[in-house]
Amino acid sequence: PGQGITCSPQNVLIRACADAACSQLYTDPVTVNLTPSGWVGGDTATFSGGQTTLQFRGNIPGTYSVGVSSSVPMTQAFTTNTCSRDGGALSTNCSITFTDSGFVVQVPDFMAGAGTDSALLKAVKKDDTTQACVPGFSSVNKTISFWSDYVNPGPAGRVASLPLSINGNDIGNAEANATSLNVMFNAAGEAPLQINYTDAGLMQLNTRLVASGDDSGLVMTGSGQFSSRPAGFCVRAGTECNSPYENCTVSAVAGDDVSLQVQAVGADTDGDGDLCTGTQPTPSFAMNNVQIGSQLVAPAGGVNGVVSPTSYNHVAALTNLNSPVIRQSESGVFNFTVTPVANYFGHSIPAGVSQPGGRFIPARFAVAAGNSGSIAPFCSTSSGFAYSGQDMSWQVAPQLQITALNRQGVTTRNYTQPGFMRLTAAAVQGGLLPSGTDSNAQGVDGNLLPVTLTAQPGLLQVTALDSGVMNYDFSALDIWRYGKSLNSRTAPFAPQLSLNISNIQDSDNVPVDSFSWQPSAAFELRYGRLQLENAYGPETQSLTLPIRAQYWNGSRYVLNTDDSCWAYSAANATLNPAGLTSVSGQNGILLQGEAPAVALTAPGSGNTGTVQVDYAVPVFLQDDFSGAGLLENPSGLATFGIFRGHDRIIYWREVGR
Repeated sequence: PGQGITCSPQNVLIRACADAACSQLYTDPVTVNLTPSGWVGGDTATFSGGQTTLQFRGNIPGTYSVGVSSSVPMTQAFTTNTCSRDGGALSTNCSITFTDSGFVVQVPDFMAGAGTDSALLKAVKKDDTTQACVPGFSSVNKTISFWSDYVNPGPAGRVASLPLSINGNDIGNAEANATSLNVMFNAAGEAPLQINYTDAGLMQLNTRLVASGDDSGLVMTGSGQFSSRPAGFCVRAGTECNSPYENCTVSAVAGDDVSLQVQAVGADTDGDGDLCTGTQPTPSFAMNNVQIGSQLVAPAGGVNGVVSPTSYNHVAALTNLNSPVIRQSESGVFNFTVTPVANYFGHSIPAGVSQPGGRFIPARFAVAAGNSGSIAPFCSTSSGFAYSGQDMSWQVAPQLQITALNRQGVTTRNYTQPGFMRLTAAAVQGGLLPSGTDSNAQGVDGNLLPVTLTAQPGLLQVTALDSGVMNYDFSALDIWRYGKSLNSRTAPFAPQLSLNISNIQDSDNVPVDSFSWQPSAAFELRYGRLQLENAYGPETQSLTLPIRAQYWNGSRYVLNTDDSCWAYSAANATLNPAGLTSVSGQNGILLQGEAPAVALTAPGSGNTGTVQVDYAVPVFLQDDFSGAGLLENPSGLATFGIFRGHDRIIYWREVGR
C-alpha cells in the first residue's frame, strides 16, 4: 500500500520476478536485504516460491521509500526494482506515507463467492504517550468512501472487472468512483463488515473519510489487502458415463490428443459437492505447473496408464475455461485430475476430479505368428505326399498373436480385462484370406493352380487378463484342398501356400493390422489316379482284379510306391451286367501302391462272358480314362471262359500244317 499509520505496521508484498513485466516468478530460494530500517522481524528475509508478504513500520509521520538493496542470488545488473502502489501499475515510486491517524482495514482471506463476515474497519490514532493505536472515535455513525484495487493480477492483467461488495453493496474499483456507505463504529472504534468477491486474486480495500462539522479538516485514510481464492476446479473429460462402465460410449483412442475442460470456480452454492454445478468461474485465477493425472475407474484390476503431459499452465480467461491437450496411454474408463502444487496467496486449492468419461480404446491391433502352422501329408510312410483334390488338415494348427496397441504402439493392457475386449474369433475368421493359388505350381494352361481353405471357427483367448495380448488358434477341422481337374495334371511339387489377415475390426471399429504368412507343407503334391487292371480265366475259377495307385511324373504315369495309406474296399466295386458273377471281397490298405482289390466268384461251368467292373474312388484318384475330357472312376474287365494256360508254359503258338 501507499499509505499507513504510524502505530500499525503495513503489509508489503515482495515478488521475485523472472522477467521485466513480472509475469513469471523466480521460485527458487531468495535472500533479500531491505531498506530502510524498520521491517518487522529484521531487515533481511529469505523466502521461496516467488513471493512473500512482510511488514514495514513507520513510527514517525512522513514518507518512506522501501526497497531491496541487494539479494542472493543477485538481480541482473541492468534491472531496477519497481513497485505497485495500491494495485497500480509498476513504477519506480516505492513510497509509503505514514500518518498518526487513519483506518486499519482487516479482511481475512476467503473463498470466492463465500465471502467473510469477519472483516473489521478500525478508526485509530497514535497515543502520544504509548505510541500504540487507540480508537480514533467511538459509538458514532460515519459516511466512509470505499473502493477496491486489483493488486495481483493488477488491472492490466485482469480479464474481468468484477465488483467487491461490502454489506451487500457493490463498491467502485477506483477512487474516482468510490462508493459512500454509512458505517457504525462501536465503542472500540471498530465497524464489522461483510465482504464478498466472486473472482480470485489479491485485492486491496481502500477507505477515506473527509470529515465535516466539528471535525472539519480531518482526513483519514486506510487500506488492507486480502486474497480471494477458488473453491476448486470443475473438470470435464468428454462424455460422462456411469456403471456398468464396459457399456460406456467410446471417448477417445488411447494415445490420441484429447482436451480436458478445466475451470477454477468459486463456492459451491447448491452444496451438492459438484463444482461443475451451482458455482461461478473465477476469471482472474492463473497458476503455473498444475499437475494432470488420472484415476482408473474400470476395468477393475486394470492399470492406470500414463497421462502426458503431466502438467499445464492455467491461464486467466473470462470464463476461466482452460483446455489442456493430453494423452492417456491406456484403454479403459478414467477420472482425470488437476492438482495445484503451489499455494495461492498462502492457501492450498483442492485437486479437481472429473466424472468418469467414456471408454478409451486401442488404436489398432498388431498381428504376429505365434506358430505358422503346418499341413499334414496324406501319407508319410515313406516320402510324404498328398493327392490333388484330396482334403488336407493341419498337422500343427497355426496360432496368431494379436496385441492391442495405442497410437504410439504401446500395449494397452486393460483391453483384455473382462468386459472390455471387443474382438471376437468370428471377426478374425471373417478376415482370413487364403492366397487362392499355389505360388509354386502352374497348371497345364500356365496359370497357377487353385487351392481353397475351408476354415472353421477358431478360438480367441487372452494370454493373461492384464496382458493386452490375445491368441487366435486355428481350428483342427480346417480343410485345405487343391482343385482336381485335367488342368492340374502336373509334375509333383512342394506346396507353397500363404494366408492373409485383412479388413478385420472389433466392434468398436478398431482395425487389425494386415498380416501374411506361409504355413509349411513338407511333402509333395501329386496328380494321382487309381488304375484297375483286367483279368480273365475259366468260368470254373474265381478272378481277382488288381489295383495300382499311380501319379503323373511330368511325362507319364508311374506307380506310387509311397502309397501304403489308402484303404480300398470291395464295396466300391459294381458289376455291369450283373448276374454272371458277384464280388466276394477284398478289403485292405495299399501296399506300396498295389493291392488285389476285387475278388469275383466263379460263375460255374458253361457260364462264360465278360463283366465290366466299375470301381468308385474319391475325386483325387479319378482320371480321364476314356479320353472324354472328364474325370471318371477307374474300370476293368473280368472275362470268364478263357483257358489261361499252364503256369509252367512261357510261350505257346499254333502253327499251320
